[in-house]
Amino acid sequence: MMVVAQRFIPIRVNVGPVTMGTGINLDDFLRRVNTAVNEIGKELATKGNIKTMGFTMTQITVSNIDGLLIVGWAYLTNDSQS
Repeated sequence: MMVVAQRFIPIRVNVGPVTMGTGINLDDFLRRVNTAVNEIGKELATKGNIKTMGFTMTQITVSNIDGLLIVGWAYLTNDSQS
């Protein structure tokens, strides 16, 4: 069985002709990415025995918010001995 979990990190908000960043520097952004990946990993681990796990990150726009979408996926084993 395959399961997924995701997190969205906002980067920029566009309001009409005005664009505003979220005001985070690179270190804070990388810390937020690391935290999101760890949270996704923990969430996937609670769903069963993981055989294979991976992550995909992509920049997307949702309405007027630009951000980074992080999707984690895992294939789970059916038995507890794999």
